[in-house]
Amino acid sequence: MKSDFEIEALLNRVRKATEKSAEEGAELIYNSAKNTSLFKDKSVNLRRSIKKSKSKYKNGGYVVYADAPHAHLIEYGARGGQDGSDTDAPPLSAFTEDGAYRGQQKPRPFMRKAKKDNEIKIQAMFENDLKKVFK
Repeated sequence: MKSDFEIEALLNRVRKATEKSAEEGAELIYNSAKNTSLFKDKSVNLRRSIKKSKSKYKNGGYVVYADAPHAHLIEYGARGGQDGSDTDAPPLSAFTEDGAYRGQQKPRPFMRKAKKDNEIKIQAMFENDLKKVFK
């Protein structure tokens, strides 16, 4: 069908036009996350674990992620009750093996902040790309 072909051709033009912005946008988020001061990283393990890569999915774009085992604890914090409920009781993860209380950890959303800080700039990059496609 002719209309299906036209739509697919248009989608291909959009994908091609926005590929560079997707990569540059991921680079902006990656650099912001790596250079954040929201957390102390004495061992440098968390910063070293922040990565940027092309998505494995067709038309998936790019992803920025941290694969350190404790990255989610920094991003979202550690709180809640010992049974996983959101109570005032400290979570089991707040205790060391010898039973000493280490306290709860407040969220320090370094990845979400990196995305938010660059959102307007990335959106403008994509808008410029799309204007070129739809001239």
